[in-house]
Amino acid sequence: RQAQALHESVTGLQSLVSMVQEEIFNERAERDRQIVELAHALREEVSSQGSLLSADIDGLRRELHEAIADKAMEAEVCSKLLELQRSMQKDVADRLAAAALEQGGKLIK
Repeated sequence: RQAQALHESVTGLQSLVSMVQEEIFNERAERDRQIVELAHALREEVSSQGSLLSADIDGLRRELHEAIADKAMEAEVCSKLLELQRSMQKDVADRLAAAALEQGGKLIK
């Protein structure tokens, strides 16, 4: 009788151990599924953010190229204006010299 009771206790314990092992297995499987799901979501988010960042970088690159082109054009315009100013100053100086020579010639006469 004691052997029968001991056998039933062992069988009950084995059943309980099996249930606990199954529960542990199920919890691990669920945790692994959640980890895979989170990893997938994270990969998608990183990819999305990478695409947005890439688009931002491309936009900034275009703006920089436009700004450089604008500055180059601005420098060219300034150079042309300086060239025109020098030409006008030379013209004014030549006219003043011619006028001075003419006035000097009139004074000599």
